[in-house]
Amino acid sequence: MIKDLAQALPRHNKLLRQITRLNIIAGTPETAFKFGPELKKLEVVIYSKNILAHGAGLKKFWKLNLPTLKFHNDDVDFVVTRVRPTKREDFDKIPLEVRLHQENGKMQKVDCTNKDNESILREVVEMMNAKLVAEKDIPTLYRYEHQKPVAEAEAEAL
Repeated sequence: MIKDLAQALPRHNKLLRQITRLNIIAGTPETAFKFGPELKKLEVVIYSKNILAHGAGLKKFWKLNLPTLKFHNDDVDFVVTRVRPTKREDFDKIPLEVRLHQENGKMQKVDCTNKDNESILREVVEMMNAKLVAEKDIPTLYRYEHQKPVAEAEAEAL
């Protein structure tokens, strides 16, 4: 849905494109999560250049889901470690993972090899018991037809 929304924009209207980008960062009720106070740092280890397909899901998570998580969790440090292997054999040695550093010093890892961005997000949310952000708490700069609040949509239906 996020990608469809960005592609549907007119190419000539820069303001409308920027508004949509900001709304994508703010997220939707399905993609906006708030972590508890026990998470202090979320680290993503990713290839600097995505040559192999088994890292594509993590790169998509980094581009689409990480900005939304960062927007709603400003008390958590987000770190992206981009590793540049020198040889093709080194790709297998680099762990594609999300590291969750907790307040008590524990660290949990989510292996992201051959996973899509949605399953990575699901695993991170389950590990940290994150809560969905209510729709009223997600700021929206511009409302599209399919983003109308339920009350307005029901009023139009009558």
